[in-house]
Amino acid sequence: MKQFLIITIILIFSKKNIAEQRELPWRLSGETTLTATVDSYSQNWSRRNTGTITWICRANNTFNKPLSERILSETILRLAFGQTKIRNRDSNRWSSPRTTTDLIDFQSVLRYSLDGFIDPYTSTRISTQFHDTRDEVNTRYLNPACFTQSFGITKDLLSTSELRWRMRMGGAFRTKIDRDTLIYERTGRNNISTGLYETSIVNDGGTELVTELRMRKSDWLTFNTKLLIYEALVRPGPKQNNHWRYPDISWENSLKIDLTKHVVLNYYLHVIYDREIDRAPKIRQTFSGGISLSYSAKN
Repeated sequence: MKQFLIITIILIFSKKNIAEQRELPWRLSGETTLTATVDSYSQNWSRRNTGTITWICRANNTFNKPLSERILSETILRLAFGQTKIRNRDSNRWSSPRTTTDLIDFQSVLRYSLDGFIDPYTSTRISTQFHDTRDEVNTRYLNPACFTQSFGITKDLLSTSELRWRMRMGGAFRTKIDRDTLIYERTGRNNISTGLYETSIVNDGGTELVTELRMRKSDWLTFNTKLLIYEALVRPGPKQNNHWRYPDISWENSLKIDLTKHVVLNYYLHVIYDREIDRAPKIRQTFSGGISLSYSAKN
């Protein structure tokens, strides 16, 4: 933690820093997409089918501002929320909305340009969700949360009007907080609730590798992929097993096809591997159509 603070102070209070009085350009860009799917069946056949209504809203915003001639600040905010209603095949009634997509991802990157092969950076990231519904009788907001502070080197491998490929690697400190989780006891083959709650705080430190690629073709096709690999090397406190030593992997892919200016088709694929949760990766795929609004501003 001390090393991270020292590096941050050096970057901020360098010779050519924010003390310059002249106004530097900034740029805000973002996109909001709303998609919906409705499945409904008639009930005249003997074998009834279940209908569903699903909607998802995603917002991706990026704010870039040079703090000086050598320091660039990049802030990224990603929001996503979606719900699903299911129709009961027997009563023909719709269930209450269930949250199926929930994401708040904020990241701030401070990059220091050396006009060389690589540039140093520091980063702060907060990842959580709007509300936690794992316990139906104890809904928690902004839970669980993961705080990551990282530092290292970054490099733009490719940077053109249609293709941008960037890589970051270095050290990272991470804190995971899970508030008011219900405690279970193992009785035979069943887990029995104790009625008690606890707050889990896990700290560790290790290495982090992030690579991002964005491709836009002819104003109608956009492809984004982001691979994040975190390897924990140090974790203080008691440990039940060595599963924490396995790398955590997150691989996100999104493909957007613009049919018109505001009508789009989206394909989303997210692969997550966390050995502390399961030995197999979690895979989520979404194919949807909807409306999209892009916006930007700069000085």
